[in-house]
Amino acid sequence: MDVSDSAGEVLEAAFDLASANQHAEVRPAHLFVALLESFGTVNPMVITMETFRDELLDPIPQAVSLPGPVLPSSRLRAVWKSAVRHAGDSGTGYVRRLDILNGLAAEGGHAVAEKATMLRRNLGDLTDELRSEPSRTAASWHLSWDDAVREATR
Repeated sequence: MDVSDSAGEVLEAAFDLASANQHAEVRPAHLFVALLESFGTVNPMVITMETFRDELLDPIPQAVSLPGPVLPSSRLRAVWKSAVRHAGDSGTGYVRRLDILNGLAAEGGHAVAEKATMLRRNLGDLTDELRSEPSRTAASWHLSWDDAVREATR
């Protein structure tokens, strides 16, 4: 399964965010914050959700030292599998940011899932944009989890 350019950028940004905050693993909170940041400030609901950034990221403990690349948590793996499932159900053949949002709402854990569900209900005009994201054409992402992790941590 492929991934849209913007969804690939969200995944990469989540890994970068975890690393920048010296977190030992990438969690659904990182993916949710990266997804929010990918929307910019075009939607009032997105602006409102930005206030949750610290609430979601601050409780994640910092690692004393990071011996190698930041790895995905088991919860993030479940979110990604759910996103891939949503992409398959949509018939597009690739993962979009909307599929990531659906995966977060389904498997993100209580705090993230609640906020992802709220965001999904209130996206308004962004919903059509998210549904019509084109797939990545060059350097296609094949979404076995290991490939996605390798690509995001290069």
